[in-house]
Amino acid sequence: MTLNIRYLLGIAVLFSFSVISAQVRTSYTFEKGWKFTREDNADFIQPDYNDIKWQSVVVPHDWAIYGPFGVDNDRQMTAIAQDGQKEAMEHAGRTGGLPFVGVGWYRLNFDAPSFAKGKKATLIFDGAMSHARVYVNGQEAGYWPYGYNTFYLDVTPYLKEGTKNTLAVRLENETESSRWYPGAGLYRNVHLVVTEDAHIPTWGTQLTTPVVKDDYAKVNIKTTLVVPSGKQFDAYRIVTELKDKDGKVVTTDEKQGSRFDDNIFSQELVVSRPALWSPETPVLYQAVSKVYEGNTLKDEYTTSFGIRTIEVIPNKGFFLNGKRTPFKGVCNHHDLGPLGGAVNDAAIRRQIRILKDMGCNAIRTAHNTPSSVLLEACNELGMMVMDETFDGWAFPKNGNSQDFSTHYNKTISEDNKLLGATAGDTWYKFVLESNIERDKNDPSVVIWDIGNELNFGVTDPSKYEQYAKNMKSYIEAIDKTRPITVGDNNPYGLRYNTYGDFRNKVTAVLANNGEGLAGANYSMAAMSGIHSAHPDWKIIATETASPSNSRGIYTTLSQYGKSGDYQCTAYDTNAVSWGNTARESWWYTIKDDFVSGEFIWTGFDYIGEPTPWNGTDKGSVSGDKLAVPNSSYFGVIDTAGFEKDSFYFYTSQWREDKQTLHIVPQSWNKKDLSISGGNVPVYVYSNAAKVELYLNGKLIGTSTRNPIKTAAGHEWATYSNESNDEEQCVAVNESQKWKAQAIQFKVKYAEGTLSAKAYDEDGKEITDTLGSQSVTTNSDAGSKLSVKAEKSEITADGSSLSYIAVDVNDKDGRFVSSADNSIRFTLTGNGTIVGVDNGNPSTVNKFQQKSVLTSSKTAKIKAFSGKALVIVRSTKDAGGFALKAESAGLTGETVFVNTVGEKNGEVFLKDYTIKPEYTVMMGTKPELETTVTGTMSDGSKQEGTIDWKLTEDVYNHPGEYVLDGTMKFGKEEVAVSANLHVKPIIVAVQNYTRATVKGLVPTLPSTLAGILPDGTSYGAYPVTWDSIKESDLEKVGDIVKVKGKVDVEGKEMTATATIRVAEGEVKEAVNIAPKYKTLTESCGEPADNLLSIVDGVNNVLDRPNMRWTNWNDHLLNSSPTITFTWDEVYELASIKAWFFGDVNVKAPESVTIAVSEDGENFKEVEFTHDDYQVNQKNELVFNEVQKAKALRFTMKQVGTGYVGLTELEIWTSEKGYTSNKTAELEELKVDGTAVEGFAADKYEYTVVVDKVDQAVVDAAAKDNASVMVVPFNKENVVKVIVTSEDSKTTNTYKIKLIAKDQIADKAFMEKVEGEIKQAEALKKDDYTDGSYAEYEKALKEVKAVIAKEIVTKDEVNAALEKLQTARGNLVKVTKPAPDTNKNPEKPSANKPETGVPSVGMLIKYKKAIYKVREVNATGGTVMLVKRNSKKAKFVIPATIKSGNYTFKVTSIANKAFKGDKKLKKVVIGKNVQVIGKRAFEKAKNLRSITIKSVSLKKVGRSAFKGIHAKAKIKVPAKKLKAYKRLLKKKGQKSSVKIIK
Repeated sequence: MTLNIRYLLGIAVLFSFSVISAQVRTSYTFEKGWKFTREDNADFIQPDYNDIKWQSVVVPHDWAIYGPFGVDNDRQMTAIAQDGQKEAMEHAGRTGGLPFVGVGWYRLNFDAPSFAKGKKATLIFDGAMSHARVYVNGQEAGYWPYGYNTFYLDVTPYLKEGTKNTLAVRLENETESSRWYPGAGLYRNVHLVVTEDAHIPTWGTQLTTPVVKDDYAKVNIKTTLVVPSGKQFDAYRIVTELKDKDGKVVTTDEKQGSRFDDNIFSQELVVSRPALWSPETPVLYQAVSKVYEGNTLKDEYTTSFGIRTIEVIPNKGFFLNGKRTPFKGVCNHHDLGPLGGAVNDAAIRRQIRILKDMGCNAIRTAHNTPSSVLLEACNELGMMVMDETFDGWAFPKNGNSQDFSTHYNKTISEDNKLLGATAGDTWYKFVLESNIERDKNDPSVVIWDIGNELNFGVTDPSKYEQYAKNMKSYIEAIDKTRPITVGDNNPYGLRYNTYGDFRNKVTAVLANNGEGLAGANYSMAAMSGIHSAHPDWKIIATETASPSNSRGIYTTLSQYGKSGDYQCTAYDTNAVSWGNTARESWWYTIKDDFVSGEFIWTGFDYIGEPTPWNGTDKGSVSGDKLAVPNSSYFGVIDTAGFEKDSFYFYTSQWREDKQTLHIVPQSWNKKDLSISGGNVPVYVYSNAAKVELYLNGKLIGTSTRNPIKTAAGHEWATYSNESNDEEQCVAVNESQKWKAQAIQFKVKYAEGTLSAKAYDEDGKEITDTLGSQSVTTNSDAGSKLSVKAEKSEITADGSSLSYIAVDVNDKDGRFVSSADNSIRFTLTGNGTIVGVDNGNPSTVNKFQQKSVLTSSKTAKIKAFSGKALVIVRSTKDAGGFALKAESAGLTGETVFVNTVGEKNGEVFLKDYTIKPEYTVMMGTKPELETTVTGTMSDGSKQEGTIDWKLTEDVYNHPGEYVLDGTMKFGKEEVAVSANLHVKPIIVAVQNYTRATVKGLVPTLPSTLAGILPDGTSYGAYPVTWDSIKESDLEKVGDIVKVKGKVDVEGKEMTATATIRVAEGEVKEAVNIAPKYKTLTESCGEPADNLLSIVDGVNNVLDRPNMRWTNWNDHLLNSSPTITFTWDEVYELASIKAWFFGDVNVKAPESVTIAVSEDGENFKEVEFTHDDYQVNQKNELVFNEVQKAKALRFTMKQVGTGYVGLTELEIWTSEKGYTSNKTAELEELKVDGTAVEGFAADKYEYTVVVDKVDQAVVDAAAKDNASVMVVPFNKENVVKVIVTSEDSKTTNTYKIKLIAKDQIADKAFMEKVEGEIKQAEALKKDDYTDGSYAEYEKALKEVKAVIAKEIVTKDEVNAALEKLQTARGNLVKVTKPAPDTNKNPEKPSANKPETGVPSVGMLIKYKKAIYKVREVNATGGTVMLVKRNSKKAKFVIPATIKSGNYTFKVTSIANKAFKGDKKLKKVVIGKNVQVIGKRAFEKAKNLRSITIKSVSLKKVGRSAFKGIHAKAKIKVPAKKLKAYKRLLKKKGQKSSVKIIK
């Protein structure tokens, strides 16, 4: 029975309420009201601790899934033994790169109204990750180290009756504590159960069905009773009813307790014509047990169970209810992808439904105790379970020094308060027994599993055999109805009757005498040998397969890691070195009846363990700076729940009720495919009698199924394939039967439709099939989104989930499998977005990261292989929600999901239509919609408004932008967006220049950059050049001009290429292979040493570490590619290759060389060569010298053989020329006249012309540099861009054109000079320093303008306007009248003397200016405005004097010391209460700040931004804590210290 709400309460159904009662038994499920923090403080256990600032969370809760991903979250130095690593090396990302390590606290204030004196209270945790310390009302209630198991505590002594109680839980995840992502926090359910003093304890019933026949079944029930002190068991009786799936009572039994029964009621009940539990018919019964004392009901307890039989027969396998039922199983980790480790019933049931759709009938809970929610779902939906408790045992795995091995052999202390724990027992005993006790009544559980691949990290295995014996006895003391197994990863050692390896001894303990199951992980070829050596053993494949696949990747048959994009093929051709492909592992399973079935690794991709990228570089396991990849590639289904192609291989083998017809690849776009020799590898997964393959309606291939039956009568099959068009299709018939389980062809690529048809044994076409039976070339890269919710209706309970998938389709509605569009989501109504995903293992932008989950109502994510997923959780308000998906350039779509419940929510915006796309020319402000009509959930129409966030910077620059806006409908606000396409204004295109040698026609570029009005380059536009012949290039020194036509978005523009015929020269050829920037190869599993091919040693026959081969990858990658990149472009002439050879490795059948001048776009090279030979030099000479920044060297192996290299030399050309490096003008003319004062190194000119818009600028450059004249801009500036022949240098000349009639004449200038004289007459001392400085600056600007040789009226007027504005802003300094009364009377308190400074007046006092803020009879308060001192130290006084008046300095003005670079030390007086915004901003040398004031109340934003990084702020000791809060985040760096 699983530990679920029903089992805890003794009632029949799981309600959505947080409190459930059954008269005498009450259960509280603690979901809401929790507070959470990552801080750590012993005071957190106190009931009166103020946690108001903590985060509010809902439990189950995983604190780490929110991220962010980071390479420092799980950095490790270890050797991954199963990956073949011998020495410790740095890894990060093996646990997913999420921040699960560290401490977290949870607190909850709760009521328990049913608790009273004489009652019992049990607190149950279904799992807490990890090292849980539990406190109730400030007292420690218990400790539990293991993150996965359920544990429970007696909290009766700590609860308070009739008042609030406080629960506090401290959790801590150690570093190096897990091999995969474990999650973090209270990630499973928490319950409080209140019972009478006499009660059935947690897991206190055990049901078995020893006799099951067609007409009846015997059900034995043992029920334990906790008897209160002073009472006897015989005072109690039990009444048990068995109910069927409809709640009808089918039998009843009553029994009185006896003092001789050890407080256990034993009952036997008979069920007539029982309905048996199976994956196909998961029928559940319920045993309702009522305990009475006299006639008083003391407890009522319900146990769900199923009636079924299990048996394993050594020669025949596993039988369920008497029928042979091979395990079609998957291993699954516990995380739920985007939801992390937090348990969710809806998410778990979705996973099970998807697995059942695949034909899966069993789950191995690898490698830990499952949640009770999972087992409850398996019981109800029909999924068998291999229930696994441990991964490793007494030693840490893979360097995880803080995994459960730290507690495995420790004994439980006397003071531990866990219920069921016995002091002195080992933790492993208690953990195992707890798991068995909890799950013993679950019909889905059919196998117990006690461990997995036990050898890793074990230094002393001497006790392991005894551990196995102990655990076997612990389990059998509780349950003998199920077999026990362990995942043994040394199956070959089991083929003998004596064992040298402790793993095999452990297996023998379990499997001997046919008692348990011999579990084999991988090495499936050993199965027959195991059976031969041990014919009485029962054998099962506990872990198999381990393919590495990405969904929708067809460009490789293995894997690649380019530009941070780490992906594996979608074909079933790629597996880890210790594993098998899907086809091979199933073949080993099904061909022999004695194998009880398989559990593939894995059903779903999971977070962590991103094999095959368990690299060694700093950063993630891939060596990337980002934490990518961060999830596995093993799954048949990705983290989003989207099926990979292998899903349909399994349906073809595991679904006996349906026919499968699925083509791989699921793209027919040339750029998406792996094409070799013009052919595409095509696989078809099917179980039909005959399959036909068509290309564009023409039959090209036929496949026939060949059934094979085992001795037990189980059928499997291979396929024979035949080509119906030898030109178009090559049939592939594999000799290995495991490969032939799938249909295989090589199809010559042609655009159109590839399709298949399936037929039954009678030749009738089968039209109802699983999978996709056709694939068509897309009409575009994506035109619209298709949005589909998996369920049209969910419950409005605050926890139900809606999974909504989005596909990118072309205009014809066909799925675009390679689409990666960024998709935006907006939710309205009664729901919350809780996660997004796309199934991409190689991105950090997914799940619940802030980068994608932007709010509870908005999200965004890029599609991966054409798909994306959004998860929406219901609220408790009924009425539904609407999700809108949008993407730039695509038509969006909205889906509505109804939410059903008792409480109706408010009317909400259900749908609306806004214009999704806008297109403008750069510089033009788009006219955006500001009103919109919406459809409300009640069907009414309502008008709304949109407020857009739009800046000039956006529409003044070409590109694609997403505009965000806020749409308002009454009180409801909805985030909206639209796509803005700002088209460039291309005023010219870049001309091109280069040199060549005599008679050699150079390759001209296929695209040229456009030029924007400001002279910057933009885009790449296709160009068609006039033809050029060798005869045009015969004379050295000639410069040949070639015209080109450039297509600029439909507009034709012209360009010129100037080609200089250079003098040929002899250069020293250089081998640049060792100068590589990067050196990579395409093999997923390379052998030997890639770097050896550039070490200068070419004779290495017997030195494996000094050669490279595709030995490990030759079946998957028959044409491996070596890729070089360099930092600069080289001119290449030849390659010298030493191909490695031995008995197995041969010279390549062919070689392909491709080069790239830009490092991205490659073209194949023609070259000459002799027959390729191994172990000697092979020279490959290019037909034409090639410019290259990157080079690809591809070798095609002979058949299924191997290829290798010992050395590769890449040689530059001996013949060449020197390109010119200058980028200078030789001549510059405007309207045919040479520009006055022109010099090649002078880049700015002003020229007077008759009319600016008719002026013509001509320029000629030195040394064949290219010249491009950019038309004048709005400032009337023409730019001439000059680029050197070698393309490495560019200079820009600017010519400002001024029309004659705009020149300022003499009369105009005389007027200006008069203004200047008036300005100069003003006295500096009459005005404040700041206002006069601005005035002086404006004056200098006017003088500079009129001093120019040529100046326009507009320029002068603009400068004058600034001067006049500055004059208007001058502030006069008011000086107080001198004190002539030497014996003044004290001013009256009610009548201030005349002459008191007024508010706003400025006062100069000791090198500073102050502004009067308040006035009274004796003075008032002032604000420091600015200092007039250049000294390093400045003291802000407590008071200043002005005449007879004293003023307190209470504030510092905004920006008072901004940019004061001289200031190093400042003392702030004792009366200062306010420091203004940016007061000390950019005072970069300020290192010492002393605050004497104890009344400081406010510090403005960025007050200390930009002060010295090592500054110290000294504050009064008694104000240290308060001022640290006050000064927090005021712009200073974190290194600035606040001290007392």
